[in-house]
Amino acid sequence: MRIPLSLLSLLLFAPRDSSAEAILVTQSDESRISYGTSMAVHDGLPFFGDFDIDVDGIRQPPLDWQNVDTRFQTVSGPLLQQTLETNAAGEVTGSLYLYEGSTFVMQFDLYNSVTGETRNGFFVAPIIGPIRVTATEDSDLPSYPSYDSVETFYLLGPGLFDDSIASALGIRRRTAGGNVFDPYLTFGTGDPTTPERTAGEGAPTVTIRVPEPAALILLGTASFGLVARRRRTRRHS
Repeated sequence: MRIPLSLLSLLLFAPRDSSAEAILVTQSDESRISYGTSMAVHDGLPFFGDFDIDVDGIRQPPLDWQNVDTRFQTVSGPLLQQTLETNAAGEVTGSLYLYEGSTFVMQFDLYNSVTGETRNGFFVAPIIGPIRVTATEDSDLPSYPSYDSVETFYLLGPGLFDDSIASALGIRRRTAGGNVFDPYLTFGTGDPTTPERTAGEGAPTVTIRVPEPAALILLGTASFGLVARRRRTRRHS
């Protein structure tokens, strides 16, 4: 995915918001991951459902805009650490991989079911802390590594939506954080000694926290208008 340079520059120099009141959640019913001793690549495939949006804990009515071909791809930095879990017999039952964080990029293709309009754009956010990939090693069936299950989790820092996507969703462009959680990756390949492993059939959930419009800014605008009106009144008196 190619990210517009203008979006990256806005993200790098964006002011940080102190509160987040709106929560956006969307989930795909298919994903895949490749991981191992070098890096991890996590793909959320284009089967994302429409957004659920809560504002101050209140579920908002469904939007007219629907996800059509929305997807993401996360390419991690290098492997930082691999930790093995063992049982009483010394058999490896689990593997934890920690990768250096990178940048989360989500590409949106939206369709308005009422007007027929389409919109395309990006959401970009840095990944805070390590990307975690956990594999449950099936020690009872060592001949069938495809039964291994995998999950991944990572935190998102303050990010930025393209204006066209933010306006369609009715939110501010700048976000306050979030996370990506994919706990149902299955059909895992390899074992803790394998340099490259894979899993698929996941169901990633993307959660994005968005600040509500600042009441203080609105109040400041109203106050400025009141002062300006008073000055005009004095000039004409």
